[in-house]
Amino acid sequence: MNILMISEFFPPVLGGIAVHVASLANVLANRGHKIRVLALGWKGLNSYERKNNFEIFRISGLFQKTGFIYGNKNYRFHPPIHDPIVVKRVGEHIREFHPDIIHCHGWVVFSLLRIKKIFNVPLILTLHDYGLICPTRTVFKDSNTCSEVELNKCILCCRSKVGLIKAHAMCRALLFNKNKLDLVDKYIAVSNDVKEIHKQFLNIPDQKFEVVHNFFGSEVQVRELSNVALPDDFILFVGAMKPEKGIDVLIQAYRKLNTKVKLVIIGMKRAGYNFKKDENVVFLENQPHSVVLEAWRKCRFGVVPSIWADPCPTVALEAMACGKAVVASDIGGLKDIVVHDETGLLVSPGDVNALMEAMKILIENSGLAEEMGRRGYRRLKREFSEEKLISKIENIYQELIKITKC
Repeated sequence: MNILMISEFFPPVLGGIAVHVASLANVLANRGHKIRVLALGWKGLNSYERKNNFEIFRISGLFQKTGFIYGNKNYRFHPPIHDPIVVKRVGEHIREFHPDIIHCHGWVVFSLLRIKKIFNVPLILTLHDYGLICPTRTVFKDSNTCSEVELNKCILCCRSKVGLIKAHAMCRALLFNKNKLDLVDKYIAVSNDVKEIHKQFLNIPDQKFEVVHNFFGSEVQVRELSNVALPDDFILFVGAMKPEKGIDVLIQAYRKLNTKVKLVIIGMKRAGYNFKKDENVVFLENQPHSVVLEAWRKCRFGVVPSIWADPCPTVALEAMACGKAVVASDIGGLKDIVVHDETGLLVSPGDVNALMEAMKILIENSGLAEEMGRRGYRRLKREFSEEKLISKIENIYQELIKITKC
C-alpha cells in the first residue's frame, strides 16, 4: 500500500504524537509498504529527510511561518481550522504520491477535510488526545474530567493557558468545524475511554471507531549507564511535572507511608509548578531516556497517579516492558493497560489514602510486586505487541480501500 502519514509533529520535535508517528511509519515501511510522512515544519528543521525505508517532508502553513503567535516556538501546532497553504501542499503530494490511504494525526485534520472533498482517498484520524472537543486537548477542568463542553466555559478554561484572544479563536474554530468531521472515514482511538468520550461529545457512530492501543516493543535495553546517581531502593514516577499527572497526590500519599524506600520523580518541570523537596523525594528534571530506562530497571515498581483521563500513557507500557508492577489511577487508558491485582493495582484518581495503601502493599510484599511485573511483561507481549497492533491497523486500511473501490 501507498500510505500518506500526515502529522502535526515528527522528531526531533518532542511529544507522544511525534514518537508514535515515527514508530508507526518505520514499522509499516519495514513490512513492505511505501510510506511518505508529511509533518509541520519551520526554520531549523530539515525540509526533507529519508529515514530507513520512508521519506519525511516538512510543510509550513500560514501559522508555522509566524512563530511569535506560539508560546513555545519549537512546538508550532496546526490550529483547529483549515490552512490554505497546508491544503495546497498536501494536494501536491497526493497528486504525486497517489496514496491508497491517508492516516492523519492531530489538528492538521482540519486542513485535510478540504482535501477529502477533492480526492477520493480514505481518511483515517488517530485520536491521541481530546483535541476535537477541547482546546486544551485534555477535557480536564478544576482537577476533574470535564463533564460538559460549552463554548463560553471552554474559553474561560483555556484562556489561562493561551490567553483570551487565542482561547476565543480556538473554541470558535472547534465549534464551527464540528459538523465537518463526518468526512473522516475512520477514527482510531488509542483507548476505550478516548472512544467513549468522543462518542459522547461528538455523536460519532460506533461503527466509525476502532480501538487500537499504542504498541510498544517488549524488549527494552539499557545500552549505556548514565552518570546520574539513583538511590539504592526506590519507587518511580516518570512523566511531565504538572498537576493533571497527579504528582501532588503522589507526594502526599508517599509522605504518609513513613518508609525508607525513596520516591524518584523523573520528568520535565512546568514553569511555576513547585514542590516541597526533602531527602526522600528525589527530583530529576529533563533527563535523557537512558536515565529513565536505567531507573525502570532498578526501581521496585512504577506509579502512574494521573487525575485526568490520560489517553494511553506510554510510561505504563514502558514499566511493563521492564518487568515492573504498576500502581495506577483507574481512569483513561490506564484502565486498558493495567489489570488490577494481576499486573498492578488500580486506585481511584486523586485518592491519597488509596494510593498510599496500594504502594504500601507492594513495598511490604516484594514478591508480589515481582510477580505482577512478570505478568505485566507477558501481558505487554500478548496485548500491546507491534505485530498484533500493526496488523490491526493494516486490516483497517485494507477494509477502507476495499469500500472506496466498490
